[in-house]
Amino acid sequence: MPFQLKGSGLGGGAAVVGASSVFKYLVLSDGGISTTAKVYSRNGAVNSGASAAMINWCYNNLSAGRLSPEVIQLMGEFSIETPVLATKYSWLRGPAKLKAKTNLNNNIIALKTPTDTIATFLSDFDVDGNRTNNTSGHGVYLAPDQDLVYTDPEPYRTVIAKNIKIREADDRGLYVNATNGVNCGSIRLEQIQAHECDSYGIQVDDSTDTEIIDCYTAGMYLDHMTSGRMAGCYCGNIGAHNSVTVTNCQRVRISDLKLDSFSYHGLFIDNGCRSIQLNNVEAKVGSQLDADNTYDAILLNDASHCLLTNITVHQTSGSNKVRYCINEIAPSDYNVVCGAILEDGKTAAKMMKLVGANSEYSAVQGTVSRS
Repeated sequence: MPFQLKGSGLGGGAAVVGASSVFKYLVLSDGGISTTAKVYSRNGAVNSGASAAMINWCYNNLSAGRLSPEVIQLMGEFSIETPVLATKYSWLRGPAKLKAKTNLNNNIIALKTPTDTIATFLSDFDVDGNRTNNTSGHGVYLAPDQDLVYTDPEPYRTVIAKNIKIREADDRGLYVNATNGVNCGSIRLEQIQAHECDSYGIQVDDSTDTEIIDCYTAGMYLDHMTSGRMAGCYCGNIGAHNSVTVTNCQRVRISDLKLDSFSYHGLFIDNGCRSIQLNNVEAKVGSQLDADNTYDAILLNDASHCLLTNITVHQTSGSNKVRYCINEIAPSDYNVVCGAILEDGKTAAKMMKLVGANSEYSAVQGTVSRS
């Protein structure tokens, strides 16, 4: 039975009939992209006011001392006047749309405190940064200051964000920015779509065991990630930056990645990266490439002990061509390329360049130069 409201008004004994008993609070917008909302518990209406204030009221009134996530259910379209501040052991879920109010100039969703990173779950909503009417702010901004914590009765990941569509943020779409040099552990980002933002769709700094799964974005930036993985992602319609940048990372696995119509480098691995594994990566060069013979589909710049398998680079349109399909720049060394189909480098002699004395390749279709 779909949910319905019986009675009307907060003073009229309105109750939720047929709604799931899973949620702690249900927040309903007052129609359209509403600046106001009403909050219901399973026993009836409990509060009303400005949209973000009501969502934050729910966070502040979850059960004290809880050791498992409690659900805040959103339904409708909300105009967000102040950041929504998530707390630990909580699950904010839609279906809903959160749109930055004009002159919010801040993040739409963030953590209430840097230590609110135990079992903080976000899912099933659209985020609109409204950057035409705002000058700053990320769509979702997570700045943790706490390592992975295991608690009774069972361990939880620090943050899980799933099935979230982000657009028009004035800065990054979703930004995980660990503070004080902390490696925030075990974050999972799944089915995130982030486009038309002013910077990268997804950026993750300083994390351990982070997973980025089945995401569709206009660019990703990974910095100081250790033992993480990216799988099944698509990066297309990239603005004035690399499609994917991986910097200062170790033991990161990237698989089933498609890079489409990038302006600068397709996949840029640099600044001391070690033990990066690429498997089944396709880079499609299109008319968006910003300059001829300047950028690479895959660039290893001060990146060593990396394994590249099942790599495909091809050009579909545009007169500008990549400098190299795969390019290794000193002091990179000990990299291995095994299985690659390389098409449409600037010239046939410049499809792949390896400079490391100990770098190796096999089963590569395309000319390889050594220097």
